Amino acid sequence: MSQEIYKQLRVEFQKLREQYEQNKGPKFSIQICAPSHWNTADPPYDTEKFEPVTTVCLPFEDGYMPNPIQNEEVSLFGVALVPKAKKTKQACTRFVELGGTAGLHLPGQITHQLKGLSSDLLDDPLSKWLALLIVLNDLHSGNSVIVRPFLNSIEAIDRCGLTEDKPFCFESVSAVEDASKKPPGRPGRSDDEMQEEALIKDRWVLAREYGSSKVDFARDNGYSLKKFDRLLHRVDKQNKKAK
Repeated sequence: MSQEIYKQLRVEFQKLREQYEQNKGPKFSIQICAPSHWNTADPPYDTEKFEPVTTVCLPFEDGYMPNPIQNEEVSLFGVALVPKAKKTKQACTRFVELGGTAGLHLPGQITHQLKGLSSDLLDDPLSKWLALLIVLNDLHSGNSVIVRPFLNSIEAIDRCGLTEDKPFCFESVSAVEDASKKPPGRPGRSDDEMQEEALIKDRWVLAREYGSSKVDFARDNGYSLKKFDRLLHRVDKQNKKAK
Protein backbone atom coordinates (compact mmCIF):
# COMPACT_ATOMS: atom_id res chain seq x y z
CA MET A 1 0.00 0.00 0.00
CA SER A 2 1.27 3.48 -0.85
CA GLN A 3 0.71 4.81 2.67
CA GLU A 4 3.27 2.32 3.99
CA ILE A 5 5.73 3.56 1.39
CA TYR A 6 5.21 7.16 2.50
CA LYS A 7 5.59 6.21 6.16
CA GLN A 8 9.03 4.82 5.35
CA LEU A 9 9.88 7.78 3.13
CA ARG A 10 8.97 10.12 5.97
CA VAL A 11 11.41 8.29 8.25
CA GLU A 12 14.17 8.55 5.65
CA PHE A 13 13.50 12.23 4.95
CA GLN A 14 13.66 12.90 8.71
CA LYS A 15 17.06 11.20 8.99
CA LEU A 16 18.41 13.36 6.17
CA ARG A 17 16.82 16.45 7.64
CA GLU A 18 18.66 15.84 10.91
CA GLN A 19 21.93 15.34 9.04
CA TYR A 20 21.75 18.23 6.57
CA GLU A 21 19.19 20.75 7.87
CA GLN A 22 19.30 20.65 11.67
CA ASN A 23 22.98 20.08 12.39
CA LYS A 24 25.94 22.31 11.58
CA GLY A 25 27.02 20.14 8.68
CA PRO A 26 26.85 20.99 4.97
CA LYS A 27 23.56 22.48 3.81
CA PHE A 28 21.75 21.05 0.81
CA SER A 29 19.24 23.05 -1.22
CA ILE A 30 17.66 22.86 -4.67
CA GLN A 31 17.49 25.82 -7.04
CA ILE A 32 14.69 26.17 -9.58
CA CYS A 33 15.64 28.14 -12.67
CA ALA A 34 12.94 29.18 -15.13
CA PRO A 35 14.34 29.18 -18.67
CA SER A 36 11.88 31.74 -19.94
CA HIS A 37 14.50 33.89 -21.61
CA TRP A 38 17.30 31.50 -22.50
CA ASN A 39 17.97 28.26 -24.27
CA THR A 40 19.56 25.14 -22.84
CA ALA A 41 22.68 25.66 -24.95
CA ASP A 42 23.45 28.80 -22.91
CA PRO A 43 22.15 28.24 -19.36
CA PRO A 44 22.22 31.22 -16.93
CA TYR A 45 23.90 29.32 -14.11
CA ASP A 46 27.42 28.29 -13.25
CA THR A 47 27.83 24.88 -14.87
CA GLU A 48 30.97 24.33 -12.79
CA LYS A 49 28.99 24.59 -9.55
CA PHE A 50 25.52 23.27 -10.46
CA GLU A 51 24.00 20.46 -12.45
CA PRO A 52 20.38 19.85 -13.50
CA VAL A 53 18.56 16.81 -12.12
CA THR A 54 15.16 17.17 -13.78
CA THR A 55 12.70 19.58 -15.38
CA VAL A 56 9.79 20.87 -13.34
CA CYS A 57 6.42 22.25 -14.44
CA LEU A 58 5.43 25.15 -12.22
CA PRO A 59 3.18 28.22 -12.12
CA PHE A 60 5.67 30.99 -12.79
CA GLU A 61 4.80 34.68 -12.87
CA ASP A 62 6.66 35.12 -16.16
CA GLY A 63 5.07 32.12 -17.83
CA TYR A 64 3.41 31.56 -21.18
CA MET A 65 0.08 29.85 -20.69
CA PRO A 66 -2.90 30.09 -18.31
CA ASN A 67 -2.95 27.94 -15.19
CA PRO A 68 -6.39 26.23 -15.07
CA ILE A 69 -6.09 25.61 -11.32
CA GLN A 70 -5.02 28.96 -9.92
CA ASN A 71 -5.88 31.28 -12.81
CA GLU A 72 -2.25 32.40 -13.09
CA GLU A 73 0.42 32.21 -15.74
CA VAL A 74 2.67 29.19 -16.04
CA SER A 75 5.90 28.61 -17.88
CA LEU A 76 6.43 25.47 -19.89
CA PHE A 77 9.13 24.21 -17.57
CA GLY A 78 11.83 25.03 -15.07
CA VAL A 79 15.10 23.27 -14.31
CA ALA A 80 15.93 21.87 -10.87
CA LEU A 81 19.61 22.46 -10.05
CA VAL A 82 21.72 20.89 -7.33
CA PRO A 83 25.26 21.80 -6.24
CA LYS A 84 28.16 19.72 -7.52
CA ALA A 85 29.96 20.05 -4.18
CA LYS A 86 31.32 16.78 -2.81
CA LYS A 87 30.07 17.56 0.71
CA THR A 88 26.44 17.48 -0.45
CA LYS A 89 26.77 14.75 -3.08
CA GLN A 90 25.27 12.10 -0.81
CA ALA A 91 22.37 14.39 0.12
CA CYS A 92 21.66 14.99 -3.56
CA THR A 93 21.81 11.31 -4.42
CA ARG A 94 19.46 10.39 -1.58
CA PHE A 95 16.98 13.18 -2.36
CA VAL A 96 16.82 12.21 -6.03
CA GLU A 97 16.20 8.60 -4.99
CA LEU A 98 13.59 9.34 -2.31
CA GLY A 99 11.93 12.16 -4.25
CA GLY A 100 11.59 9.91 -7.27
CA THR A 101 9.94 7.23 -5.16
CA ALA A 102 7.63 9.80 -3.57
CA GLY A 103 6.62 11.17 -6.97
CA LEU A 104 6.11 7.70 -8.41
CA HIS A 105 3.51 6.77 -5.81
CA LEU A 106 1.56 10.04 -5.69
CA PRO A 107 -2.22 9.41 -5.62
CA GLY A 108 -4.12 10.04 -8.82
CA GLN A 109 -5.99 13.10 -7.53
CA ILE A 110 -2.75 14.90 -6.69
CA THR A 111 -1.10 13.93 -9.97
CA HIS A 112 -4.18 15.22 -11.78
CA GLN A 113 -3.81 18.60 -10.08
CA LEU A 114 -0.14 18.80 -10.96
CA LYS A 115 -0.92 17.96 -14.58
CA GLY A 116 -3.31 20.90 -14.52
CA LEU A 117 -0.20 23.06 -14.43
CA SER A 118 1.20 21.41 -17.56
CA SER A 119 0.55 17.97 -18.97
CA ASP A 120 3.73 17.82 -21.03
CA LEU A 121 6.63 17.55 -18.61
CA LEU A 122 5.41 15.60 -15.60
CA ASP A 123 6.37 12.08 -16.66
CA ASP A 124 9.44 12.07 -14.43
CA PRO A 125 8.49 11.10 -10.82
CA LEU A 126 11.08 13.45 -9.32
CA SER A 127 9.60 16.29 -11.36
CA LYS A 128 6.19 15.54 -9.87
CA TRP A 129 7.52 15.60 -6.33
CA LEU A 130 9.43 18.86 -6.80
CA ALA A 131 6.39 20.46 -8.40
CA LEU A 132 4.32 19.49 -5.37
CA LEU A 133 6.90 20.92 -2.95
CA ILE A 134 7.07 24.21 -4.75
CA VAL A 135 3.30 24.58 -5.13
CA LEU A 136 2.84 23.85 -1.42
CA ASN A 137 5.46 26.45 -0.50
CA ASP A 138 4.17 29.13 -2.90
CA LEU A 139 7.49 29.39 -4.76
CA HIS A 140 5.94 30.66 -7.96
CA SER A 141 8.39 33.39 -8.87
CA GLY A 142 10.19 31.60 -11.70
CA ASN A 143 13.61 31.48 -10.07
CA SER A 144 13.42 30.19 -6.51
CA VAL A 145 15.17 27.97 -3.98
CA ILE A 146 13.90 25.02 -1.99
CA VAL A 147 16.00 25.78 1.07
CA ARG A 148 15.03 22.73 3.14
CA PRO A 149 13.94 20.02 0.70
CA PHE A 150 13.91 17.25 3.32
CA LEU A 151 11.72 19.21 5.74
CA ASN A 152 9.48 20.32 2.86
CA SER A 153 9.09 16.68 1.84
CA ILE A 154 7.99 15.74 5.36
CA GLU A 155 5.50 18.60 5.36
CA ALA A 156 4.16 17.54 1.95
CA ILE A 157 3.59 13.99 3.17
CA ASP A 158 1.73 15.30 6.22
CA ARG A 159 -0.27 18.03 4.47
CA CYS A 160 -1.49 15.69 1.76
CA GLY A 161 -2.25 12.84 4.14
CA LEU A 162 -0.05 10.46 2.18
CA THR A 163 0.40 8.10 5.13
CA GLU A 164 -3.36 7.73 5.53
CA ASP A 165 -5.93 5.54 3.79
CA LYS A 166 -7.62 8.54 2.15
CA PRO A 167 -5.08 11.15 1.04
CA PHE A 168 -6.43 14.48 -0.11
CA CYS A 169 -5.43 17.05 -2.70
CA PHE A 170 -2.91 19.77 -1.97
CA GLU A 171 -5.53 22.52 -2.32
CA SER A 172 -7.74 20.86 0.22
CA VAL A 173 -7.34 23.08 3.27
CA SER A 174 -10.54 24.94 2.43
CA ALA A 175 -12.18 21.77 1.15
CA VAL A 176 -11.44 19.97 4.39
CA GLU A 177 -12.74 22.93 6.34
CA ASP A 178 -15.99 22.92 4.36
CA ALA A 179 -16.35 19.16 4.70
CA SER A 180 -16.01 19.39 8.47
CA LYS A 181 -18.63 22.08 9.01
CA LYS A 182 -20.57 21.73 12.22
CA PRO A 183 -24.01 20.12 12.01
CA PRO A 184 -27.10 22.40 12.20
CA GLY A 185 -27.76 23.67 15.67
CA ARG A 186 -24.22 23.28 16.95
CA PRO A 187 -22.96 26.60 18.37
CA GLY A 188 -20.11 28.36 16.58
CA ARG A 189 -16.76 29.25 18.08
CA SER A 190 -16.77 31.73 20.91
CA ASP A 191 -15.03 35.09 20.72
CA ASP A 192 -12.40 33.80 23.15
CA GLU A 193 -11.69 30.77 20.96
CA MET A 194 -11.37 32.92 17.84
CA GLN A 195 -9.08 35.35 19.65
CA GLU A 196 -6.90 32.50 20.91
CA GLU A 197 -6.56 31.08 17.38
CA ALA A 198 -5.66 34.52 16.04
CA LEU A 199 -2.92 34.80 18.68
CA ILE A 200 -1.59 31.37 17.72
CA LYS A 201 -1.35 32.48 14.10
CA ASP A 202 0.46 35.67 15.15
CA ARG A 203 2.98 33.58 17.07
CA TRP A 204 3.43 31.33 14.04
CA VAL A 205 4.12 34.30 11.75
CA LEU A 206 6.81 35.50 14.16
CA ALA A 207 8.28 32.01 14.60
CA ARG A 208 8.42 31.54 10.81
CA GLU A 209 10.44 34.74 10.47
CA TYR A 210 13.01 33.25 12.84
CA GLY A 211 13.25 30.03 10.82
CA SER A 212 10.84 27.75 12.66
CA SER A 213 9.20 25.03 10.58
CA LYS A 214 5.44 24.63 10.44
CA VAL A 215 5.69 20.96 11.44
CA ASP A 216 7.66 21.76 14.60
CA PHE A 217 5.53 24.77 15.55
CA ALA A 218 2.29 22.83 15.11
CA ARG A 219 3.57 19.91 17.19
CA ASP A 220 4.87 22.21 19.95
CA ASN A 221 1.42 23.79 20.19
CA GLY A 222 -0.47 20.50 20.29
CA TYR A 223 -1.66 20.34 16.67
CA SER A 224 -1.17 17.95 13.83
CA LEU A 225 -0.10 19.71 10.64
CA LYS A 226 -3.53 19.24 9.06
CA LYS A 227 -5.36 20.64 12.10
CA PHE A 228 -2.95 23.57 12.22
CA ASP A 229 -3.59 24.30 8.52
CA ARG A 230 -7.31 24.32 9.29
CA LEU A 231 -6.73 26.77 12.13
CA LEU A 232 -4.82 29.12 9.83
CA HIS A 233 -7.60 28.85 7.27
CA ARG A 234 -10.24 29.73 9.90
CA VAL A 235 -8.27 32.78 11.04
CA ASP A 236 -7.77 34.00 7.46
CA LYS A 237 -11.46 33.47 6.76
CA GLN A 238 -12.44 35.40 9.90
CA ASN A 239 -10.07 38.25 9.00
CA LYS A 240 -11.65 38.54 5.56
CA LYS A 241 -15.11 38.76 7.11
CA ALA A 242 -13.94 41.49 9.47
CA LYS A 243 -12.74 43.71 6.61
